[in-house]
Amino acid sequence: MSQAHYQPDQSLLLDLISRCALNDQQAFQALYQETSAAILGSLMRLLPNRDSAEDCLQEAFIQVWNKADQYHEGKGTVFGWMVTIARYRAIDCIRKERPAVDLEQVEPFLGETPKLGGDHAQLLTCLEQLPDESAEMILKSYIAGYTQAELSTSSGTPLGTVKSWMRRGLAALKSCLNNE
Repeated sequence: MSQAHYQPDQSLLLDLISRCALNDQQAFQALYQETSAAILGSLMRLLPNRDSAEDCLQEAFIQVWNKADQYHEGKGTVFGWMVTIARYRAIDCIRKERPAVDLEQVEPFLGETPKLGGDHAQLLTCLEQLPDESAEMILKSYIAGYTQAELSTSSGTPLGTVKSWMRRGLAALKSCLNNE
């Protein structure tokens, strides 16, 4: 079941995450059974293979368990919060699995400035500020080496949309890196 087709019962998930915050293992098992397939589907679109996605899913659920007491209903749905955790774990998994990216290769797409040099932290901070779809496309393109056409096909997103997400994302990165 993919995230796009999953219709979570917010009241059920809210009850389960509240019980997880109290270290209720049965609630955690129910939360996992209720949401894991949809979250795994999201991770499989971000990561290179099912094994990587499953490993990342496990790490994400460990983080959900450890941070269940930090969920606040006013900041979004339980499922949205969980997907956000999973996406950040996926970015971490991509970083662990891939060799270091030569950030100088990104520079021509950002213009003459900024000069990236060895300061990766600012780039990563700026990437985290991008909308999820832009960050995903940029990471898959520059880290995994996907072409825009491959990204379009693999995500089921029109090519023009992929190009727009990447163009806007790269412009936002440039602005962020220039501290504008």
